[in-house]
Amino acid sequence: MLHELQGIAVCSAVFVALGFGGGRAIASDPGEQTTYVEGYLDEAPADAEPVETIEITRDGRERVLIIVTARSAGRERVAFGGEAGELPLQVRGAKKEVSELMTSNPGERIRATMKYYPASRAVLIQDIDS
Repeated sequence: MLHELQGIAVCSAVFVALGFGGGRAIASDPGEQTTYVEGYLDEAPADAEPVETIEITRDGRERVLIIVTARSAGRERVAFGGEAGELPLQVRGAKKEVSELMTSNPGERIRATMKYYPASRAVLIQDIDS
């Protein structure tokens, strides 16, 4: 009985250590942070002042997220590491939120709360308003 309980505890710990990612698990990442982002998909208005441009991908479809605001608790500015040559960030999350982001029209304003996993090069969409 004790051995069974220990097995359950280990399985529970592994489950808790993984984040849900639209059918794919994201391993816990010590650098993870919840971030509020405002920006545009693929193109931005001429008067926009981007702070970072990153490539995002899901199911083979790539988009460009032009970020004008990125804030996290205790930080005014969050960097997603969107340097040239970096792999695109994998977009994870509930099907509705991911679909809303990936199918938005070019130039559409995006406001989203997401969890950023730097070691996994992934973002988990938690809430989106486009």
